[in-house]
Amino acid sequence: MNSKAPASFRCQPAFTLIELLVVIAIIAILAAMLLPALAKAKDHAKSIACVNNCKELGLGAMLYANDYQDYLPPINSYPYDYDGSSMTLHTNWWFIMIQPYIVGLNQTNNGTVWHCPTVRNSDINPGNTAYFGVVWQGYGPSQNARVGNQYINYPSVPGGVASKKLSQLRRSSQLWLFGDDGTPKQTWPDSQPTCGYWTDVTVIAPDPASGFSDNSPQKQPAIRHDSNTRAIFTLCDGHVEKWKWLDLRNDVNDVFGINSN
Repeated sequence: MNSKAPASFRCQPAFTLIELLVVIAIIAILAAMLLPALAKAKDHAKSIACVNNCKELGLGAMLYANDYQDYLPPINSYPYDYDGSSMTLHTNWWFIMIQPYIVGLNQTNNGTVWHCPTVRNSDINPGNTAYFGVVWQGYGPSQNARVGNQYINYPSVPGGVASKKLSQLRRSSQLWLFGDDGTPKQTWPDSQPTCGYWTDVTVIAPDPASGFSDNSPQKQPAIRHDSNTRAIFTLCDGHVEKWKWLDLRNDVNDVFGINSN
């Protein structure tokens, strides 16, 4: 008589509880190692997309200037708050002026070059949207109030000249044209905000002594990229750069045209 148990009843090799826990622990460690790398890769991809957006916006400005006697587009074709309610501003913004030169650029589609890929819906300033009638989605021009050095601004009369000609700029490769801009979500001292940014209308050049904190609201370059260490912007010759907050606050190379353009 054969006393051996049938093959189907023989003991099969299996993980012990300890071995299973070791495997789970190894998977958890590998996941913990990979997640930061994946997050960094995602951030880098958004940074590349933002660079491409800024290049497209810069190209649109160059093409606009080519059709308008070499003038850069103004912030708006009307003076700020011209009729006391800003209603006339709603259809005359710089990005609307360059819209014909960029496929898909508009003020509502957040999948176009008008929208910085790092900006979430919760970052869009509802106050600006209500007042200006435009959903600002991450980018803005440099608004320089220094008389004689203004190269982008509002006109003093409707349809008047507000910006300079590209040929008038001696340092076009060093001047902020369009780029990441915003206002800190809470009032901040003269240091890099860590509270995140609302989207805003323009970047206002920093005061040499008090920096961006001198402005109310504190409109400044928004440090949204490379793990919140850099802002991306296009310059007046169309090329794109990424700068740290401190370099922008210190107006390195007079990037905001405070002293010359």
